[in-house]
Amino acid sequence: MIVPTARTVFGASAMLAASVLSTAGTVAAQANSPSGLTADTACNSNLCLNAIYDMSANRINYTMTTQQGGKQIGWYAVGTGSRMAGSDMMIGWVGTDGKPIMSQRTASGHRMPTTAITAQAAMPINARTFSNSTGTAWSWSSPVSSSSSLSPSAKTSFIWAVNGNSNPADDPSAAIREHTDYGVLNLDLTKAYTPPADGKAPPVTTTPATSNGQTGDASASSGGDGDEGSSKTYRLILAHLIFMTLAWMVVAPIAVLIGRYGRTTMKAWYPWHQNLQFGTLVLAIVGFGVIVYMVEDGGGGHFDNLHAKVGLSVFILAVLQGVLGITGHKTRRFNPIRIVHVVVGVVTMALAIWNVGLGYELWSEQHGTKASKYIIWGVGFGLFGGLWVLGLALLPKQLKTWKAEEQEKRGLPYQHDQPPAQYQDQQQHRRNRDDIRLLEKSQPPSLE
Repeated sequence: MIVPTARTVFGASAMLAASVLSTAGTVAAQANSPSGLTADTACNSNLCLNAIYDMSANRINYTMTTQQGGKQIGWYAVGTGSRMAGSDMMIGWVGTDGKPIMSQRTASGHRMPTTAITAQAAMPINARTFSNSTGTAWSWSSPVSSSSSLSPSAKTSFIWAVNGNSNPADDPSAAIREHTDYGVLNLDLTKAYTPPADGKAPPVTTTPATSNGQTGDASASSGGDGDEGSSKTYRLILAHLIFMTLAWMVVAPIAVLIGRYGRTTMKAWYPWHQNLQFGTLVLAIVGFGVIVYMVEDGGGGHFDNLHAKVGLSVFILAVLQGVLGITGHKTRRFNPIRIVHVVVGVVTMALAIWNVGLGYELWSEQHGTKASKYIIWGVGFGLFGGLWVLGLALLPKQLKTWKAEEQEKRGLPYQHDQPPAQYQDQQQHRRNRDDIRLLEKSQPPSLE
């Protein structure tokens, strides 16, 4: 396996490039001997991709172009196949010195691509790579292996992605922020190649190429024109963030605090606690479904990082909590199910708050916002956790009331969702009623 580094991607000599171009049938040779070559170009509003396939050498020469250039313009990428997982990608950007940078990468799913590739190393075509006021072009040559996700055909798919707002460092292995737009380009690599009249590479353009009459299908699962807010992925991640923040940082804490304080201060605390926790579960299910759909849609691997694994655990615990809560409500006080419900609830809330912080940390890394996991943890563990711990001071009063209730063997059965004051009123009413009945029995029968 050959893993590209800064030297392998950018330091290839002119002799090596010339050798690759000669083997693959490069632009100069193509002008004189186009037999056996096929080619196509596809464009969208962000970039163009031109591919020239030499069936005899089993190699493809690529040129990715954009109209912007001469300065840092964010990053642009294309990759083989229609999904990120296993795609052989080339990511290009412009360095601080104004020179184009290329980095060959792959990904196991919908996550940041790395340079730990399994495909054969691509070779840069320096003569056709540039960035100036007319635009930017990144050009390279790659072998087509039987193990790759690429199979040249009438509909050869290539994923593409851009982030015009984020400029990676000058190191080819530098971290990149998440794309703001993406999609799929379909090229027809069965079309015979017709070289341009001047023998030069396809022009830099972001409108369908017409130099050889070959324009690919630019159909794409794109989210829009490149604006961050229009990106499908961006919208799905934002929706996931909103649903989970509402669930675990707003609704669930309120429900838990009602359960902690309401037993001694509210006449009807349980319906509030139950309904709010039901709302938490609904929000969590929606948020969970959104992110699972996003990963599946992007061809990624599910639950392949810490945030995703903890999130799955929290989701399972939340469902379990719902079952324990409903079941425990039907049992007597101090039933083991109720004790387990309390313990699992504390663990679930702690994990949820911690994981929301991890989520915001990922959001900050990908989108450059000021959101911080420490703010989330401060609010969650500091404010909510502090209030919950203070509520434990009410336990002695609770236990005293419960003890008194257990000593009452007659009258209406005590419901755990009744506050002590209401229960005492019921008991006093019962005693008054019994006293009246005893008085009536002690009186002599009427002579009438």
